[in-house]
Amino acid sequence: MKRPETSKTTEPGVAVAIKYDRSNNRRLNAGFLGRGTIEVAHESIRLTGKQSRPFWFGLKTGIELKLNRMANVDRVGKRIRFVIEGASKDEQPRQFSFRVATEAQAQQIESVLPKKRTRDFVLEKAFRAKLLAATPKYYVVPAIVGLNLLVFILACATGDGIFGGKPGTLTRWGANLGTLSLNGQWWRLVTSSFLHIGALHLLMNMAALCLCGVLVERLYGNAAFALLYLAAGLSGSLASAFCHPDVPSVGASDAVFGVYGALLAYLLRQKGTVPPTTLKQLQNLCIIFVGYNLFYGVTEAGIDTAAHVGGLIGGFLFGLITAQSLDARIKSAHAEYRLPAGVHLVKSACPSR
Repeated sequence: MKRPETSKTTEPGVAVAIKYDRSNNRRLNAGFLGRGTIEVAHESIRLTGKQSRPFWFGLKTGIELKLNRMANVDRVGKRIRFVIEGASKDEQPRQFSFRVATEAQAQQIESVLPKKRTRDFVLEKAFRAKLLAATPKYYVVPAIVGLNLLVFILACATGDGIFGGKPGTLTRWGANLGTLSLNGQWWRLVTSSFLHIGALHLLMNMAALCLCGVLVERLYGNAAFALLYLAAGLSGSLASAFCHPDVPSVGASDAVFGVYGALLAYLLRQKGTVPPTTLKQLQNLCIIFVGYNLFYGVTEAGIDTAAHVGGLIGGFLFGLITAQSLDARIKSAHAEYRLPAGVHLVKSACPSR
């Protein structure tokens, strides 16, 4: 009887080419950068590559990692991630993440690595799976970033400065000015959230949005997130218009603060549905972002703290009202999907009241 051939990828002594994932975390991949190799043995694996060290660039070296200390092996396509637990409780686990040339290679490597999973890892993986099931695709955050960038380019083309906005130009484009916004030109309460005073202002706001916006969009759903962003921007603009009606105000920070406020509301409403490790990370992110920006707004001139607070409160209240567990959203989506075709036709033909 002919036996199947053993894949060369998983044979001891065979080195497979890999590419280490890049990260700002210097502990990731033990400092390995760029391309390297992985060699799987019976009781360990050996990783090689160029390792960054102080005053040395691209020092080629290798390390051996014991399989009995490996846990949380996770493969997504060609990418493999795992952690090496510390030898003692005081030693922090080391994380590794890299890609191989083909998905078949990744599957073969995964098959010979330990199957040990920690409780936090299992909960985190289940949470991520629910996020994808509840909101398979995110497109509102990229659309918002693209719209802000387009408006900025058009404003610059009509005379606004790249490194500093001109008050006259920004007012013509729809800056929030209380004396105008509260006296007929209500649209300024919305348009002001898509205008920025220079490229740095735009970059900082969009970076803060991307930092947690995708997660919040998946937590609430695409349509709800779009409404949340607009509602937070509107509440921030109203607060700004009432607190200093004679000062023009622009920027997406009120809406971005609302996104963080909605995230805080979700964490309060759905405590049991968010894994402990994720919950801690998100709480720290919210506290650092909100705390730093509010402190900076109080201590520095020219910062519209009223808009920040208004957006934060608006987003938080929106989140308290609309936050649903991922299980509830998935169940609702499946129930909608199972409706007979005739029901969908009746629903589309009858306008809601």
